Amino acid sequence: MPWEHCEVEILDDEPCPSCGTTKDAWTLQFDVTRSFKVTRRPRARFVLLDERSGEPLVGAPFELRFPDGSQAEGVSDEYGQANVGAPAKGAYELRLPRSAPGDVLSVEPEVAESDPPAPGEEAGAAALQLETGVRYTIQLRCPFEVAFLERGEPLAGAPYRLRAEGGLELSGVLDGEGLLRVELPAGVGEVEVEVGAGLRKQRATLRVGGLEPAEDARGAQQRLNNLGLDCGEVDGDLGPVTSDRLRHLQRRLGIAESGALDAETLAGLTRLHGS
Repeated sequence: MPWEHCEVEILDDEPCPSCGTTKDAWTLQFDVTRSFKVTRRPRARFVLLDERSGEPLVGAPFELRFPDGSQAEGVSDEYGQANVGAPAKGAYELRLPRSAPGDVLSVEPEVAESDPPAPGEEAGAAALQLETGVRYTIQLRCPFEVAFLERGEPLAGAPYRLRAEGGLELSGVLDGEGLLRVELPAGVGEVEVEVGAGLRKQRATLRVGGLEPAEDARGAQQRLNNLGLDCGEVDGDLGPVTSDRLRHLQRRLGIAESGALDAETLAGLTRLHGS
């Protein structure tokens, strides 16, 4: 395509006859700078702590409910934290299905509790109204809690007796979900529980304390022990004994009996254990 220079029209591939400039040398290339607006997605952020010890609550389940009707769920990480993307900036509801409203002892910065659940909704779970973009520290009371089942069904209404070091002895009946939930003094490391009566009486010795993350070998062994699939000492060794217990668990879950702690087994273990 012809170009013009020094008031002379020149063929595309020829230099200017007056000054010798070529078309390539004369053509100016402009770099165009474009500006992009970066928008951060709003996030729900909080950390859950054991009020008594100050330790993070690892693997604590939570549910988030947003004004647009969408929901999200998950568990706290190894530091007791959660950091979840929200659909919009503003208020959201945090529900803690494993905690009762009275278990929430403090929240920083301060917030209001949610209204009581409507008829037909799940009752008894702690619920808080929070704001995206704010990191909350939530301290919870952590009662001793264990569920008793028989052939997969809760032992609702069964009598229990609990004994612990220091002469502590408590008794009562399991709730409608077969759940025993009591406050224990600080420092109790082990309890003995009897459930039922007569020939149907069951006895269990349970360790009290925090759990390692479920994906950790020690955490898996702790949960297997709590489910009655005794791995022996919690040592992090996924050897023959633990592998055998994992196969028992996989049979119960109806999945391939590999004896390995794969993703499907891990999900089933945490679901069955409750955390």
